Amino acid sequence: METPVIRGRALTKRFGDTLAVDSADLDVWPGEIVSILGTSGCGKTTLLRLIAGFESPTSGSVHILGTEMSGASGLVPPNRRGIGMVVQEYALFPHMTVERNIAFGLQDLDGRERVERVDEVLDLVRLAGFESRYPYELSGGQQQRVALARTLAPNPAAVLLDEPFSNLDSTMRQRLRTEVEEILRARRTAAIFVTHDREEAFAMADRVGVMVDGRLLQIGAPDQIYHFPATSEIARLTGTCDFVSGTARPDGGAETPLGVLQCAASEPLTPGQAVSLMVHPDDLELVADKRGQGTVVSREFRGDEVILKVLLDSGESVRSRRRSFSKLPAGSKVKVIPVKTIPFAVYPR
Repeated sequence: METPVIRGRALTKRFGDTLAVDSADLDVWPGEIVSILGTSGCGKTTLLRLIAGFESPTSGSVHILGTEMSGASGLVPPNRRGIGMVVQEYALFPHMTVERNIAFGLQDLDGRERVERVDEVLDLVRLAGFESRYPYELSGGQQQRVALARTLAPNPAAVLLDEPFSNLDSTMRQRLRTEVEEILRARRTAAIFVTHDREEAFAMADRVGVMVDGRLLQIGAPDQIYHFPATSEIARLTGTCDFVSGTARPDGGAETPLGVLQCAASEPLTPGQAVSLMVHPDDLELVADKRGQGTVVSREFRGDEVILKVLLDSGESVRSRRRSFSKLPAGSKVKVIPVKTIPFAVYPR
């Protein structure tokens, strides 16, 4: 049976009265990229530091490739765990060239092997020819690629990435994100990627973990997390969404202001039970109709799309994403038509 590269069990970390990480369980398998999504202060970075060995857990354990690194047997220091970490500040030595920065962690190799390894990772991160430059001569994206090359040079079992793109502008962030994913997948390097940006979390990961107040509340495939968040709190973190009220039916659906909708509930619903259903802007189509059940109250133009906010006759509001050339003006009476082909996530009210 395959062994996870990283296994955390019941990981807990307290700083005085503050519970930073609360009984987190996490497995990362060979070649897998797992993103941890959460707001600032939710415990994401502390979780990474526990895995890396920069923090010791109050309780719980960390295993790397089946060997205990933190737990009952003690605490193995970071430099003996065989994993690398990339942080948002790059953390390059400003007085060292690119080559020397990358070679810094290769002291166990002889001179020729060290040069070959540096050349290998420079090719991997598309910076061949930059070895004699200093960090101040590089762009932010190039500096982050050097930091990744330095992390990959010792052939770590896994890489931990702590919001590595947050200091970059949006265009560079998207490009570098794609490049980093390609590099990790080319090496089949297991990775944990921490971010507060849900687009980044979904785009890079095989699985997404959602962290709130130190707890990993749900972990699963990106589409599973997006369409079927376990709680309404997770729903708000993982996508632009609204909620409409409903009443559970015996057939597993719910009567709502948008008609009868099929539901996907985490636990059985009782007929007649009051529920809330999550709807994304992509789930709803709008058709101009003077007898419709909604009125367009605002338009948010985003260049390639427009978000229309609709006030339903029930008093609830929903949003619909349409192509940018949509001509429905504010004040239009519309029929709101659910177009989602899978059940709607539902929560007790």
